[in-house]
Amino acid sequence: MKAPVKGFIIGAAVGVLVIPILIATDTRSAFVLLALWPTSIIGFGYQGGSPWTLGLLIGSIELIGNALIYGMIGLLIGSFVLKLSGKSVKA
Repeated sequence: MKAPVKGFIIGAAVGVLVIPILIATDTRSAFVLLALWPTSIIGFGYQGGSPWTLGLLIGSIELIGNALIYGMIGLLIGSFVLKLSGKSVKA
Protein backbone atom coordinates (compact mmCIF):
# COMPACT_ATOMS: atom_id res chain seq x y z
CA MET A 1 0.00 0.00 0.00
CA LYS A 2 1.35 3.40 -0.98
CA ALA A 3 2.17 6.08 1.59
CA PRO A 4 -0.65 8.46 0.56
CA VAL A 5 -3.28 5.72 0.95
CA LYS A 6 -1.85 4.71 4.32
CA GLY A 7 -1.85 8.37 5.32
CA PHE A 8 -5.52 8.73 4.37
CA ILE A 9 -6.57 5.60 6.27
CA ILE A 10 -4.58 6.52 9.39
CA GLY A 11 -5.81 10.12 9.24
CA ALA A 12 -9.44 9.04 8.87
CA ALA A 13 -9.07 6.66 11.82
CA VAL A 14 -7.61 9.45 13.94
CA GLY A 15 -10.46 11.72 12.88
CA VAL A 16 -13.01 9.16 14.02
CA LEU A 17 -11.17 8.52 17.32
CA VAL A 18 -11.01 12.23 18.17
CA ILE A 19 -14.81 12.43 18.44
CA PRO A 20 -15.34 10.02 21.38
CA ILE A 21 -12.29 11.45 23.15
CA LEU A 22 -13.72 14.97 22.97
CA ILE A 23 -17.11 13.71 24.12
CA ALA A 24 -15.60 11.74 27.03
CA THR A 25 -13.48 14.67 28.23
CA ASP A 26 -16.52 16.99 28.17
CA THR A 27 -14.68 19.77 26.39
CA ARG A 28 -15.97 23.20 27.43
CA SER A 29 -13.84 25.29 25.08
CA ALA A 30 -15.60 25.98 21.78
CA PHE A 31 -12.22 26.80 20.18
CA VAL A 32 -10.75 23.38 21.02
CA LEU A 33 -13.94 21.65 19.93
CA LEU A 34 -14.08 23.41 16.56
CA ALA A 35 -10.35 23.07 15.96
CA LEU A 36 -10.31 19.30 16.51
CA TRP A 37 -13.88 18.47 15.44
CA PRO A 38 -14.89 21.14 12.91
CA THR A 39 -17.94 19.26 11.62
CA SER A 40 -19.53 19.47 15.07
CA ILE A 41 -20.82 22.92 14.14
CA ILE A 42 -23.55 21.13 12.15
CA GLY A 43 -25.05 19.72 15.33
CA PHE A 44 -24.85 22.83 17.54
CA GLY A 45 -28.51 23.69 17.04
CA TYR A 46 -29.84 20.15 17.44
CA GLN A 47 -31.08 19.52 20.98
CA GLY A 48 -32.45 16.04 20.47
CA GLY A 49 -36.12 15.36 20.22
CA SER A 50 -38.71 13.50 18.26
CA PRO A 51 -37.14 13.06 14.83
CA TRP A 52 -34.32 10.73 15.92
CA THR A 53 -33.54 10.18 12.24
CA LEU A 54 -32.44 13.82 12.07
CA GLY A 55 -30.01 13.16 14.92
CA LEU A 56 -28.74 10.08 13.11
CA LEU A 57 -28.27 12.08 9.91
CA ILE A 58 -26.45 14.91 11.69
CA GLY A 59 -24.24 12.42 13.56
CA SER A 60 -23.40 10.61 10.33
CA ILE A 61 -22.47 13.86 8.60
CA GLU A 62 -20.26 14.86 11.54
CA LEU A 63 -18.53 11.47 11.66
CA ILE A 64 -17.94 11.11 7.92
CA GLY A 65 -16.97 14.76 7.56
CA ASN A 66 -14.38 14.57 10.32
CA ALA A 67 -12.97 11.34 8.86
CA LEU A 68 -12.65 13.00 5.44
CA ILE A 69 -10.99 16.13 6.82
CA TYR A 70 -8.43 14.16 8.83
CA GLY A 71 -8.03 11.69 5.96
CA MET A 72 -7.17 14.46 3.52
CA ILE A 73 -4.58 15.83 5.94
CA GLY A 74 -3.14 12.31 6.21
CA LEU A 75 -3.14 12.02 2.41
CA LEU A 76 -1.12 15.23 2.13
CA ILE A 77 1.34 14.02 4.75
CA GLY A 78 1.62 10.63 3.03
CA SER A 79 2.29 12.32 -0.32
CA PHE A 80 4.94 14.50 1.29
CA VAL A 81 6.61 11.44 2.87
CA LEU A 82 6.55 9.65 -0.50
CA LYS A 83 8.12 12.67 -2.18
CA LEU A 84 10.83 12.88 0.48
CA SER A 85 11.65 9.20 0.09
CA GLY A 86 12.28 9.76 -3.63
CA LYS A 87 9.93 7.03 -4.84
CA SER A 88 7.71 7.73 -7.81
CA VAL A 89 3.97 7.15 -7.79
CA LYS A 90 2.72 4.82 -10.52
CA ALA A 91 -0.94 4.76 -11.42
